[in-house]
This record gives sequence, C-alpha cells and structure tokens, in this order.
Amino acid sequence: MGCGGGAGCRGWGGTRRDKGAGVVWVMAVLGVVWSVGVVVMVGGGVRGMRKRAEMAADVAALAAAARTARGYADGCAVAGRVAEGTGAALTGCRVEGSAGLPVRVEVEVVIRGRTLPGWDLSVPAVSRAGTAPVPSEEVDDARERERRADPR
Repeated sequence: MGCGGGAGCRGWGGTRRDKGAGVVWVMAVLGVVWSVGVVVMVGGGVRGMRKRAEMAADVAALAAAARTARGYADGCAVAGRVAEGTGAALTGCRVEGSAGLPVRVEVEVVIRGRTLPGWDLSVPAVSRAGTAPVPSEEVDDARERERRADPR
C-alpha cells in the first residue's frame, strides 16, 4: 500500500495524512453538483408556474371581455369561473365599458404550487383584454338602429 513516502516512491505514494482526502473532495463536488441541480429544477418549476398564471389571467380576461361586450353584467363572475377552471384563483377584476362601447377588463390571478416539499409558492399575474375602440359615429349609428328596431 504505497511505499511509505520515501525518496524513491512512485505512483500514489503520499503521506498518511492524505489518506481519504479524495473522498472528501468527491463528496464536496457532488454536493455542489446536487445543489446546482436543485436550483435549476426549482427555477424551472417557478418559470412553469409563472407561465400557467399568465395563461390563466389571459383566458379569464378574454372571457370577461367577451361576456361584457355581449351586454352581460357578470363578466367578473365568468372570469372567476374560468380562472378556477385553470387552477388559479381570481384576486381582482375591474370592468370598464359595456355592450356597444369599448370594453376593457383587467384581471389578477394567483397560482399556488409547491416547488419543494414544505415550500409553497404563490405566483401572481395580471392581464387586460377588451374590444377595439369604436368611433363615436359608429356607436351613435348602432344605437339609432337599436332604437328603430325596438318599437316601444
């Protein structure tokens, strides 16, 4: 097992103090590699949750805007149901406008998930959706047509 560290030693040689130092270095390197792997996996999980939250907010805002543009007053309720269906929770909803007018909806959602055991994470997202601005003369024409069609 080695030649005792004399002047004529070749190969592994070394002193008694060095015995087992390689194991320590290998364990240290493996610890660093493991730590980097955990950080990368958690980062990927958070990024995926962020994309899910953005998607949930977009879909909820589009649903609310479409519902409001058709003249219904429950755009935020629809946004809440859509967000829930995508695994998110609706935390805020604001509707501006109504049927026949430009509609703008802003929705906030939160996705909750677990990236590591015992570590829960909430990822928020905000999205806006709405109809295109309509020139005022087109709105006036549409209202005039509705008034003529309703013979009250």
